[in-house]
Amino acid sequence: MGSAKSYLCLGPAWSTAANTPFRLHKHWTHEGGISSPFIAHWPAGMAARGELRSTPAHFIDIFPTVMALAGGSLPETVAGIPVPAKPGHSLIPAPTRDVRIKRDSLWWCHAGHRALRVGDWKIASLGGGAPWELYELSMDRCEMNDLAGRAPERVRQMARKWEEVGERFRKDLATG
Repeated sequence: MGSAKSYLCLGPAWSTAANTPFRLHKHWTHEGGISSPFIAHWPAGMAARGELRSTPAHFIDIFPTVMALAGGSLPETVAGIPVPAKPGHSLIPAPTRDVRIKRDSLWWCHAGHRALRVGDWKIASLGGGAPWELYELSMDRCEMNDLAGRAPERVRQMARKWEEVGERFRKDLATG
């Protein structure tokens, strides 16, 4: 696909198929777009080899993890400007066993596509004003059964949380 000068390799249909059993691919905030394998090598901290972990994590967790491993910390201000709180959490306990990283939520927004995960519950929207979908990932990791119609109050609460987190990120960007 594509010419020798392009970067196109799979296209949307095959990219989605490559993410089977997850829905969609790297443009969306459904599991096919946000779930990626993370291969780690840390001889001093991981005795296990070839084991899988299912601890939910996010790219925002990499920086706090590296800072914790290096023994570093963020300054409270830079040039007199307050440094926003880091949104991620250290993943140091995750390589040795499945753990729950204590957090309020995981938040996504990409090209108008939105998602929020709180525990095992996740809302996702295809963007462009599409309604929120609701999934219980512990029972339906492939997002095949939209529960939004059965739990509208949960959807409303999570949608409000998505807005609150987004507003906090926008405010941090404006001040930082």
